[in-house]
Amino acid sequence: MAIIYPENWQELRSAFMHDAERDMLDRLAAALPDDYVIFPNLSWVTLSSKRKSKFGEIDFCVVAPSGDLIVVEQKNGGLMLDDQGRLLKSYAQNPGKDVGQQIQNSVATVKKALTERYQGMGPIAVDYLLLCPDYRLRSYQ
Repeated sequence: MAIIYPENWQELRSAFMHDAERDMLDRLAAALPDDYVIFPNLSWVTLSSKRKSKFGEIDFCVVAPSGDLIVVEQKNGGLMLDDQGRLLKSYAQNPGKDVGQQIQNSVATVKKALTERYQGMGPIAVDYLLLCPDYRLRSYQ
């Protein structure tokens, strides 16, 4: 079973995670070997080039024994494709949030932070996975 941080994750999970995310955390932890580490529900803030703060959160960050990372974004509920092929998620405050852009922002932020923090270590691989348990692709072009 993978290691989950923080150590008090079981106390925090009901306050900061949706039921579907808690279920996925349990599944990920059980499926991954003991030398993998999972960080659930990570929030990040960075300063954009326009001197404004950009923020986001990562549902899960999985770290392999090699140090490589995979950022996992889970989108539950309805999603839609726009006429440009972008996958969108509706929220009360944003009726058409671009899922791809959200993931790219998170991955870019993680890569930048790690590159700055661990200069000279060489490249750290950061990839991503989008989980859409409630969405079914009806056609593919």
